[in-house]
Amino acid sequence: AGQAIKSLGKVPGLGRILWNGGQYLEELESEYLSPQWQDARVYDYFTNSNGTRIPLVTGIRGQIKPGWQAMLHPHQPEPPPDVATMAKRMAGWHEKFHSVSSFLDTFSVSIESKSILEIGAYDGVTACMLAETGAQSVLGIDIAAYYLNQAVGESVNPESVESKNRELEDKRNAYRKYVGDETGSKVSFIEADICTSSIPSDSIDIIFSWEVLEHVTDPARAFSEMHRILRKGGIAFHEYNPFFSLSGGHSLCTLDFLWGHARLTDADFEGYLESLRPAEKSVALSFYRNNLNRMALADLQCHVVDAGFSPLSILPWPRRKHLKLVSREILSQCSAVYPQTTISDLISPFVWVLLRKQ
Repeated sequence: AGQAIKSLGKVPGLGRILWNGGQYLEELESEYLSPQWQDARVYDYFTNSNGTRIPLVTGIRGQIKPGWQAMLHPHQPEPPPDVATMAKRMAGWHEKFHSVSSFLDTFSVSIESKSILEIGAYDGVTACMLAETGAQSVLGIDIAAYYLNQAVGESVNPESVESKNRELEDKRNAYRKYVGDETGSKVSFIEADICTSSIPSDSIDIIFSWEVLEHVTDPARAFSEMHRILRKGGIAFHEYNPFFSLSGGHSLCTLDFLWGHARLTDADFEGYLESLRPAEKSVALSFYRNNLNRMALADLQCHVVDAGFSPLSILPWPRRKHLKLVSREILSQCSAVYPQTTISDLISPFVWVLLRKQ
């Protein structure tokens, strides 16, 4: 059966057919988080500082972020992945990058023999995938504090940062060993924040990141640094999950009502945690305040242009199902807290960004 599935994956155009079929089936899920679904599951109300009573819905958090409970388990250092896990993840990333590569090819961009910087490299799987795909060199950067800010029972201090970096180094070495000495030697990693990087100017051909931009503490500074680091004509590609999207609160900051993280002020968000999730308050507030920026699509456009980039494409991936869920009240409440927010921000769980340094 497994071999048959692999064979189906090689049928030309089948991936697009299956994707379109999935989109169609998604539209048939009329009950998914519908008003009727929510009304039947209201268990209480939260009153914000303006006196608005917001219904709280049982199970809605799990619908938006399945498996969120795992984020509340005390952090335990993870061992390096086994060979089977690495093989599966490498194959998955090669498949995902195929669509990105086709997109880049539309703009005559190839990673072949290029020097690459990956922001948010984590365990190294994507850096090694890029090296396998043809990059000349790949430098992966990340900051341990990001992971500590969302880990129960952890704090950011020199000892915890050193411990986390050792854990990440073990995983990265496992992937470098998996891809072999010739490919693995092309990949290196350093602890670095893209907002305050010491990477030399005009030294990189292409910058990549996946699900990172929403976590950058100072997006304007980050884009300015990327522009400095890239060579003339250099390219930056980012895929990210914006704060204002339905799932933009991630596991720790998704609430019991739609777009809750974007509808509450900072004070109301803290009040919500205090009254309804006191056990989660510390780690959720740490993640909310330290690991999630509030960059709307309009802000993104301004940041990249101000940094000196020429935007080749800023491509939101909207979900029609999410459009059906946006009410006048939800849009109004989000806009009241974050005036730059538009409906496109709310219904686009992913955005592709392609930039060129002139």
